[in-house]
Amino acid sequence: MGKKWSFHPPVIVSILVISSILTGCTLCGLYDDEDVFVAGSVWIDADRDGVRDDDEENANGVTVNLVSQDGTVIDSTTTNIGAYSFERPDDLPEGMYHLEFILPEGHEAIPEFGPYSNQVDQNGRSEDFYIAPEPQGDEPEQPVQEVNLGLARPGTTAAEEPTATEPSLEDLLSSEYDPLEDTVVTSMGSAVNYGEDPALWVDAYSAVFLRFPLEPLPENATLVSAVLDLFSDDSGTAGGLVVTLGIPAAPMSWAESALTFNTAPRMMDSAPPLEQQLMQYSGPGSKDTFDVASLYTATVQAYPGMPIFDIMIAISPTGDQGHSQGWSSREGLNPPKLTVTIKMGD
Repeated sequence: MGKKWSFHPPVIVSILVISSILTGCTLCGLYDDEDVFVAGSVWIDADRDGVRDDDEENANGVTVNLVSQDGTVIDSTTTNIGAYSFERPDDLPEGMYHLEFILPEGHEAIPEFGPYSNQVDQNGRSEDFYIAPEPQGDEPEQPVQEVNLGLARPGTTAAEEPTATEPSLEDLLSSEYDPLEDTVVTSMGSAVNYGEDPALWVDAYSAVFLRFPLEPLPENATLVSAVLDLFSDDSGTAGGLVVTLGIPAAPMSWAESALTFNTAPRMMDSAPPLEQQLMQYSGPGSKDTFDVASLYTATVQAYPGMPIFDIMIAISPTGDQGHSQGWSSREGLNPPKLTVTIKMGD
């Protein structure tokens, strides 16, 4: 996915940027069942730093409960070789869930360190997370929700806090993301799927769909900016274009390998107000940068806990100027990029 966080001193940011989720799972090698949808590890955090060190032991036999928003325990398991996992029950409804770790006597919870780690409180309760409806047909599976926890005995000495990646109040945290999926739909081929096409091309009859990972902002973080970069191929037409960006009204309802014009969701017309940005085609390889911060904010507000960030793009000509544009898809030479910048602090 190309996630590369780095910290740098405060600067005046002239491009806008944001969205994310860790779609991979660091524990995937510990289980092979494709039905697993929540998993994690529990270890004895001897230095209390929230980071799993190579010499730290597994915590075995720790009870972990999967709990619905109304407090119902959906399933329960215990850790084995320091790991646990839950398979998705049949007919599990969409909604918000959390985990309850039953802390062994004489131990306290040490949340995993990291800006995007699911935090567990001192009572062993994780943050809420969103579970999407069971995918149908060719719809993509939701990434595994991972929650990890360290355990320590009261009175043990805390290690020096990690400083190599810990931001100050003025630090900016930046990351770059590749699309999970992208494709084109067109009324000129209403039943055709273009999921493997190396280009994302739009004209009066077509639209582009992109999907990136998304994660809520960590606690005490502020969104600085969110930017989508698209790179032109050789199918653009010179001239100004009004580019309209929006959110599909039915997230999780499309997949790159199956979407067609006939099955495409419409653009949400209630939130946010559609953004229109003038663009000038300047030849193959040129970069077009679009502000998507409001789309990210609208997605979080409209679909709390949603693990994906979908963007829909259409164009319309300005006067008698150009009427089409082509960008490289993720299968092309210059895939789309989403860059995220946040500021950590109070």
